[in-house]
Amino acid sequence: MQAIRNKMITLKDQLSDAYRPLKEKEDELQQVKTRREEAEIKANELNKTLEMLESEIDMIESHLADKQQQLAEAETTAYESKAWELRENRNRPDIERMASLEQEYSMATQKAEETERKYDDVAIEIQEREAELENMEERASSADSRLEQLEKELPYVFDHLRSLERNLRDVREGDRFELDIGSLNLEELEDIDKRAT
Repeated sequence: MQAIRNKMITLKDQLSDAYRPLKEKEDELQQVKTRREEAEIKANELNKTLEMLESEIDMIESHLADKQQQLAEAETTAYESKAWELRENRNRPDIERMASLEQEYSMATQKAEETERKYDDVAIEIQEREAELENMEERASSADSRLEQLEKELPYVFDHLRSLERNLRDVREGDRFELDIGSLNLEELEDIDKRAT
């Protein structure tokens, strides 16, 4: 009896072991797909941020070009004057305007540099996300291949499982048959033997 129980336990363990690799690969593939979806969402967000920064840089560069032109015009007006010293007091507004334009130009330059730094940071992060996404896609492809291989092996696994189940039934039926014979008395056994002969 103990040997039969041990064989039944062994068969059940073999059934469990046959299912385990397939379940583990399915879980791993689902995790990779989830991480890939999250990475794609993050990459899309970064691309939108990058587009906004590009638009902002274009606006700043346009504003900067206007300020450069205004500053050049103000400098031309100031330095082309043949009577600079005589006009210094009379054209004080032009001098003040030029100083204001220089300050605005400096501020615009600083803002452009800051925006370009942000742009570079976002571009670097996008590259990192793309590399991460590519790695995840490779892992997903590997997991897909492994899952496909397991699915091809699945019919053989099922055949093996059916064989194990048949063995398990045979063991149980054999156990029942032994119990039935054990319950017969001597006369019944002799009667069965006579019928057989």
